[in-house]
Amino acid sequence: VTDMVMDRQVGNTMGLSGIAAAAVVAGNPPGMLELYPPFVAVERFFARPMKPILDNDEDGATNLPPFPSSVMIQLAKGVTASYFGIDDADLLANEFAYIDQLLGPLDKDKYLQ
Repeated sequence: VTDMVMDRQVGNTMGLSGIAAAAVVAGNPPGMLELYPPFVAVERFFARPMKPILDNDEDGATNLPPFPSSVMIQLAKGVTASYFGIDDADLLANEFAYIDQLLGPLDKDKYLQ
């Protein structure tokens, strides 16, 4: 698997990857029903919106990832090497959620089963 997003709050792709991420960056994001199963799309539509973490917000404050890029890359490689947390569940946050186009959302326990 090479098409994974580690943190959907960091960056400018809204947590998407591949062609969908390229469409977001190009200014033409796909619709919610194109990305998620209908139940998940409705749930996300009515959910409280998450504010993405960008390099600079409206006030000029800097919201950077919690670690330098080199550390973030090593952490991502560690998660990838552990088959995305299946071999080492300690790498996943307690609030971990897995969502893709056909499955989810799954909490950490259901993901690891």
